[in-house]
Amino acid sequence: MAESEIAGRIACGVLTLLGALLLAMGRGTENGAPRGRSRRGVAWGALLVLALGHAIWLTVQPGNLLNINLAHHYLGAKHRVGYGEFYSAVQAALLEPQAGMRDLEHPPRMVRATDEEERAYLLDLIRERGDTLRGGAKFIPFGPTAELRAAARASGALAREAEEILTRALPPGSIAPFRSDVVAVTGALQGRPLIDDYGYNGSPFYSAVRSIDPALRLTFGPLVGFLSLLWQIAAALLVVWLLGMALDYSVEERLQTAALLFAAWDFTGWTVPGLVFAGWWLPIGVAAWAASRGRWVLTGAALAWATAVKLFPALLLLPALVGLLGSAAARRASSRVLFGFVVGAGGAWVVSLASGRSWAEFGEKIVSQFQGTGYLLNSVSVNQLLMVLGLREEWAGAALGLWVAVFLPVVWLRTREPREQDWPRIFLVLLGVGGWVVHTWFNYYAIAPLFLLPFVGRTRPRFAALLCLLTALAALWPEFDDPRLLDRESLHVTKLLPYLAVPLALLWLELRVIQSGAIVRRGVWIGSALLFLIVGGRVVQERGLLALEREGNAALDRGEAVVAVDRFQRLLRRDPDRGSAAMNAGIAVAIAGNRRRQGDCSSAPSRCHRRVRRHCAIGRAGWRA
Repeated sequence: MAESEIAGRIACGVLTLLGALLLAMGRGTENGAPRGRSRRGVAWGALLVLALGHAIWLTVQPGNLLNINLAHHYLGAKHRVGYGEFYSAVQAALLEPQAGMRDLEHPPRMVRATDEEERAYLLDLIRERGDTLRGGAKFIPFGPTAELRAAARASGALAREAEEILTRALPPGSIAPFRSDVVAVTGALQGRPLIDDYGYNGSPFYSAVRSIDPALRLTFGPLVGFLSLLWQIAAALLVVWLLGMALDYSVEERLQTAALLFAAWDFTGWTVPGLVFAGWWLPIGVAAWAASRGRWVLTGAALAWATAVKLFPALLLLPALVGLLGSAAARRASSRVLFGFVVGAGGAWVVSLASGRSWAEFGEKIVSQFQGTGYLLNSVSVNQLLMVLGLREEWAGAALGLWVAVFLPVVWLRTREPREQDWPRIFLVLLGVGGWVVHTWFNYYAIAPLFLLPFVGRTRPRFAALLCLLTALAALWPEFDDPRLLDRESLHVTKLLPYLAVPLALLWLELRVIQSGAIVRRGVWIGSALLFLIVGGRVVQERGLLALEREGNAALDRGEAVVAVDRFQRLLRRDPDRGSAAMNAGIAVAIAGNRRRQGDCSSAPSRCHRRVRRHCAIGRAGWRA
C-alpha cells in the first residue's frame, strides 16, 4: 500500500477516535437542559473541517484521484461494451494480446496468465491471422515471448484479431472513440493495470443515468477526477441533510453525522475516490425522508431506484412485506410502498433500455462474481469471519445471516408496527446488518451505522462512543490485504468484528422494545443463543480438524511417518471426505511401510493402516471428482 494510504488510514482512525471522545462527552444535563451545546457544535464543526480537508487531500494524491474504479465506470458508462467482453475490448483497443487479464465471464480465473499459455496463443494467432513479416524476416517459435508478441504485432495478426473483437463488441461508428478513450485512460493511470480487477459493474440503469454526466464528454484526466470528487462530496452532504430531516436531527447532530462520515476510513479511503456512494445512497436518503413524511409511493419508487443501481437495497422492502400482515393502516402504507416500488422498477427498466445493456447479462456477471470466493479477502461479511476461523460451510453463514438480518427484524416488525418516524431508522439498521446476510459485503457499504450514532448518542452517549471507538480501531488495524493481518488470525478477527458487532448492537437496541409476550421474547433470545452455539461448535470442531491436519503435514515434512499417520487417522475418522488429508495419509503410510521393510521398527505402521488406506481410496476418488 502507498505511504499516503497508510497515513490516510491512520489519520482517519485518529479523527474517528476524536469523534468517539466528543460523543462520550456529548450529553451532560444541567437543570434539564443540554450543557455546553454551543461548544460541542463548534467542536463538531472543527472536526468536520479537518475530516473534509483530509478527505480531499487524500483523494487528490497520485493514484487516488484517477483510479481503476473511476476508469472502469468512465469507459463502461460511455461505451456499450458487453460486461463479459470489457477486458477483451480494452486489450484490442490497445493492440495488445488477449492474455494476462481477468476472465470476466468466469471470475476469478485469469486468461492465459502463464507464459506457456500466452506463447501457444501467440503462435496460433500468427499462423492463423499473420502475414509474412516485413522484409521477409522470420520469427523463431522457441524465442522469448516478447519476440513472439513483436512478431504478432508486425505480422498484422494482433490488428486483425483486435478488429474482429471490437466489431463484435461495439456498435458501428464507436470503435475509434473507444480506442481513443482507452488510450487516454491507460495513460492517465500511469502504469496501474486496467485488466486485473473485475471490470465494469454498473447496472444497465446506472449506465443509462450516468450517460448524461458531462464528465463523460471530457477526455479522461484530472478534470474528470475533480468533478467526481465534487460530486461525491455534494452527494454525501445532501444525504446527511436528507437523513437528518428524516431522523429529526438538530443542526449539531447533522454536523456530527457529516464529521463522522468524512472521518471514517471506510468512506474517505474507499468511497470518495470512486462513484459508489452517490449512485445508491441518494435514493436511500430520499426513501428515508419520504417515509418519515408518510409519502409511501415516493418511498417505494426511491427504493426501486436504489435497487436498480446495486440490487441489494431490495432488502429494505422487508418492512413493507411484513406490514401486509399487520393492521389496516400498516397494510395501506405497505401496499403503497410496494406499488411505488413496482412503478419505479418499471420506470428504471424503461430508462435502462437506453443503455443498450442486458439485465440478464448483468445479473449473470454479478452472481458469478460475488458468490465466489475471489472477493472474500476484502469482504466484511459473516462469511469472511467464518472463513478466517476455518469454517467454509456455506450453510453456517447463510443461517446466521437469515436469522440476524431477516428473521429477527420480522419478529420485531410483527410485534411492533413502526410509526412513520421509525422507518428511516429501520432502513439504516437493515442496511447495517447487510454484512450478515450478503455473501460479499464491502467495507464502503458498511457505513450505515455512522448515520445512527448521533441518534443513539441522545440517550446513550457512552454506548454510541463505544461503537464509534470500534469503528476507529478497525481503521487503525492494517488493511485486509496486508500480510501482517493475513498471517495473524487474532488480528484478522479483531479487524472484522466491528463490522459485524456494531450493526448487531444497533439491531439489539431495536429488539429491546419488542412489545409482545414473554414467550416470544424468550424464544427470540433462546433461538439466537442456540444458533450461535451450533455455528460456534462447528467452528471449534473445524479448527480442531485443521490443527490435526497441520500437525500431520508438519510431521510428514519432518519425516515422522508414524506420527503423521496417527494425526491423519484421527482426522479422517472424523471427516472421511477431506481429500487433501487422505492423499497425505497415503504418502505417510507408504513411507512408514517402506521403512518397516528396511528394518526400521521404530517407524513401523500400526494396525490402523488398513483403515487409513480405505480413507485414502475414498479421498482420492473425491479428489479426482
